[in-house]
Amino acid sequence: MPIPERDRDAFAAVQQAIISVIQSDGYSFDLPDLFDYSWARGMPDMQTIPFAKWQNMAFMGDKLAGVCIADQLTKAMPNATPHLYSVHSYGLVSNKTFAHILKKASLLAVASRGPVIVEPDLVKRGGDFFEAILSLMLNQRGMEFVRSWLESVFSPLICAAAQAYL
Repeated sequence: MPIPERDRDAFAAVQQAIISVIQSDGYSFDLPDLFDYSWARGMPDMQTIPFAKWQNMAFMGDKLAGVCIADQLTKAMPNATPHLYSVHSYGLVSNKTFAHILKKASLLAVASRGPVIVEPDLVKRGGDFFEAILSLMLNQRGMEFVRSWLESVFSPLICAAAQAYL
């Protein structure tokens, strides 16, 4: 969804605040082990997944992230307006944010064909990869597990977004 012209400055401030937190030394999170493997053993071979299935996983993960993070936003800021929620969502549920989270987890290299620099081409691949991971988590651990995991990962990002917006 394109960002309305009137929201571009607010979005830019929110997005930068989110990325600054992700890049900070104080931001960390654990990747949960899934049933068939441990992250310590590396990523599943995503090249073996048919493209149509990959697209479906990314679609499902994107929608899952949107719902869970929207729920988290309304709980963190119960008196906010839909406009404020939208501006925050633009920054929180974005391929750029997801790619930076993967870079922090040292997984962005899996989505990269070259050096790990979060640039436009890698942002889309990294975002889709993060969304596919959420879909894997949903399939193996369930909705409440994913919601809880996203809450731990996104709580500090929501706080940073709120401060940048205000």
